Amino acid sequence: MKTKVLIALIAMVVAVACESPNDGQQKSKHEQAVENIVAQCQNFDATTFAQELPGVWKLDTDVSYDENWARITDWRLVTGEYNNECIGWHGTTYTFTADSKGSIAPWYYFPNEDQTPLVFDWHYDAEHNQLVFSGDVKSTRTVSGFNGEYLVFDYYDTTNERNVRNIYKRQAE
Repeated sequence: MKTKVLIALIAMVVAVACESPNDGQQKSKHEQAVENIVAQCQNFDATTFAQELPGVWKLDTDVSYDENWARITDWRLVTGEYNNECIGWHGTTYTFTADSKGSIAPWYYFPNEDQTPLVFDWHYDAEHNQLVFSGDVKSTRTVSGFNGEYLVFDYYDTTNERNVRNIYKRQAE
């Protein structure tokens, strides 16, 4: 009788453990890379952000997250490594100027695509940690991190219904 009770208890523990697949699950190399960059960019100074932003920023990481922003569900680019399954995917390069002007230039996986830059005005809403774009580009991006080398944007992509994190890397001018 004790053996049957012990086996039942072990079976229950195993069943409960199997119901939580994320508990103790190893993070992928892409999740680790993104978390490492984001950790370097935390606690940036919102008061000096707009002064430090001007420059050229090229997309370095483009990933989608689950509804809780806990796990990467899809990746197109991580620290410069392309996902070869994303045929036709494109990235972007932002140029921000000190006079709150800028441009965004697409660059495509295929070189024949139109790469005409769009121009915009920008301002930083420090209270909400948001970079607001107007002009040819009308959007808002939450600034989740910044350290002078990396710029982290988070937003909800309403077209594809997914949480997106874009990390841009400053380019030498």
